[in-house]
Amino acid sequence: GTKTVCEGDSILLMPDTLSNLIYQWETPSGTLVNDSILLITPATLNDNGSYYLRLSDGVCFGEKSSINVTVNAIPDEVEITANNPICLGTKLTLSVPFDVNQLYNWTTPNSTIIDSTVLIVDKFMETDNGVYIITISNLNCSLKEAIDIEGINCSDDQVNVFTPNGDGINDEFFISSDGVSLQAFKVFNRWGSIVYENNTTISWDGNDKNGDPLPEGGYFYVLDFIPLTNTILLAQKGVIQLMR
Repeated sequence: GTKTVCEGDSILLMPDTLSNLIYQWETPSGTLVNDSILLITPATLNDNGSYYLRLSDGVCFGEKSSINVTVNAIPDEVEITANNPICLGTKLTLSVPFDVNQLYNWTTPNSTIIDSTVLIVDKFMETDNGVYIITISNLNCSLKEAIDIEGINCSDDQVNVFTPNGDGINDEFFISSDGVSLQAFKVFNRWGSIVYENNTTISWDGNDKNGDPLPEGGYFYVLDFIPLTNTILLAQKGVIQLMR
C-alpha cells in the first residue's frame, strides 16, 4: 500500500485488523518498534520510504507486509511585508515573495479570499481590523502565515503618532516642557528595553541612543518631571506610534 503526508504532519500506521499476536514495525532507517500501532510525529523528509510489519506468535515471525510512505515538503516560510501600522482611511498593502511553482490566497478578517501574492485595501476602515492569513501551496502541501492589522485613528489628538521620514512634516515627537523641571524622558520598546532617553527636552526623532533609526511600531514613554509650582515629582506615561 501507499500513504502520503505533508512534512510536519503525523505518520500513523496500523494493521487492518488486530489480534493477540505480537506486532513489529520496521522503519526505513531500520528501527524496530514492537507495537501494533506506529506513530511518527512530526514527519520529516527523512521518514520517506518503505515500512514493514511482521507478526509473531511468540516463537516465529511470519512474512513481512509493507507500505510505502511519501513525505512531501511544505513551502518555505515567508515574511509578510506590510505598511503596518496604518492610519484609518489610508491604503493597506500586504505582500509575500512570489514563486512560480506555488499558489497563493489571502483570507481577510471578513472571510474574503483573494488569489494573489498581494492584498490591497484601498481605504482601510475599522471593519478591516483583524488577522490576515496567507495560504501558500506547492500543489502537495500548504503553509499558512498570518499578520494582525489594527488601524490607527491618526486624526485623534490622543494618539501620539509621528512620522520621522525626513519630509519636514511631523518628523518629531514633542511635548512642551514649559512650567516643569524635566527629570527624565525615557522611551521603551514593547519588550521593556530603553531605546532612547533625554533629560533635557521632551522630544524624540525616532532614533535609538546611538542615533540609528528604529523600526516602525508602538513604543512607550515615561516622563518624570517636577512642576515649577511645587517640589513634588510626578510621572506621565503614554504610547507613541512610530510610522515612517
